[in-house]
Amino acid sequence: MNPTLTPHSHLQSGSSGATADDQTGISFWQLFLHRKWLITFCLCVGFGLGYLYFNRLPPVYSSSARVHVYIDETRLPLEEIRYHDRRLDLQNTHIQIIRSPMIIGSAVNEHGIGGIPSLQASDNKVGVILGNLHVEGIEDTDIISMSYTCRYPDD
Repeated sequence: MNPTLTPHSHLQSGSSGATADDQTGISFWQLFLHRKWLITFCLCVGFGLGYLYFNRLPPVYSSSARVHVYIDETRLPLEEIRYHDRRLDLQNTHIQIIRSPMIIGSAVNEHGIGGIPSLQASDNKVGVILGNLHVEGIEDTDIISMSYTCRYPDD
């Protein structure tokens, strides 16, 4: 008699349920245990190259300031509801003015800012300043935070 095979016949033959794929596959843990030296070598090379790259980077300096934007006006109690929206609009308006190419260009041309070392080599001084200037409003306050980052400590 010839037995007929069913789709699950490999489980019925007395095996523990492991398939051929489970027996021939290698787990990450087994790979790690057998190749410790290779993984350790790659990690050391990676950390060493990262350390060398970090040490060759020039230092970056940053200066910051905070400005309080204040409007001296009296408000009625019912106007307090709209004041929050007006404060955000005022803050955003001042941020746009501070980052305005016209204002920065005026500072470069009229106040000698274009002569500082970080801008001397550039033809687009306003663009360099805008790229390094970060201006943001501090939430739920009337304060604007500004910071400028460059590679020259005196700038």
